[in-house]
Amino acid sequence: MAEENIVNISLKNEYASYPGLLYKMLTYKKIIKPTRIDFGNHKAQYFLYFEPTNKLSDKVIIYIHGGGWNSGGPSMFKFIGQKFALSGYTCIVVGYRKAPSYLFKEQMEDICNGYKSVVDFLKEKKINNNKIIITGSSAGAHLGALLCYNIDIHQQYEVNTEHIAGYIGLGGPFHFNGKNTRTLWKLATGLFGKEKNWEIGEPFSKLSKGQKIQMLLIHSKRDEVVCYENALDFYEKAVLCEIPATLYTVLHKADNHSSYSAGIFLEERDNCKTLDELLNWIEKI
Repeated sequence: MAEENIVNISLKNEYASYPGLLYKMLTYKKIIKPTRIDFGNHKAQYFLYFEPTNKLSDKVIIYIHGGGWNSGGPSMFKFIGQKFALSGYTCIVVGYRKAPSYLFKEQMEDICNGYKSVVDFLKEKKINNNKIIITGSSAGAHLGALLCYNIDIHQQYEVNTEHIAGYIGLGGPFHFNGKNTRTLWKLATGLFGKEKNWEIGEPFSKLSKGQKIQMLLIHSKRDEVVCYENALDFYEKAVLCEIPATLYTVLHKADNHSSYSAGIFLEERDNCKTLDELLNWIEKI
């Protein structure tokens, strides 16, 4: 990560949003109870299956949570699985081991093995697994982008992306050698360890012509954790590679990192333009 591209940005608005988000996370109505499926021996290697009460589509959402690569888990983000299920979609929230005990290689291994386990699980339940939308927030957007667009990882872990119809990244760090905040630099250092070999895990470097998974990138110009240029650079390279891509700039009044990358799923669609844009995109592809 080039030192000259690192900028200091105040996290004032980001921190100020936490009490309101926490209150909403603790008080939302828990309507759908998920099923837990383990795909490994570690406590973080599991996914939660949310079955829609009124299934409106045969598309399946696989959601990868954020948390700076070092925190969080599917149980913390049940509200997102529920939001998709209440919107008529089968949704599965996938977990992975965390930094600093488990670095990029282990996290990517979990994402790939988790994805393959989900595909097998859907097949066993006789649920269509050919229209999967990989969706991720922040660190989860980063890992999801690599799952979709890193050909080397596909070969290493025998991942078949033919099941994937689309990718959605909310507030994702895609370009480590682009413009980045010092906060992201510290988090990424925790992910990659002492070697700091950013390129092995940089989605921007993995895009190439011939890739067909269409993408929706959602980002705010006022993001204090991951600079807007991350999404802009990724979008522009996708266009050059002739990958169908849409970049949506957040217009919602709560446009700080956590509020739009995860908090929108605590809102109602009619009152949240960003959530409405996301669901519209899923409906149309």
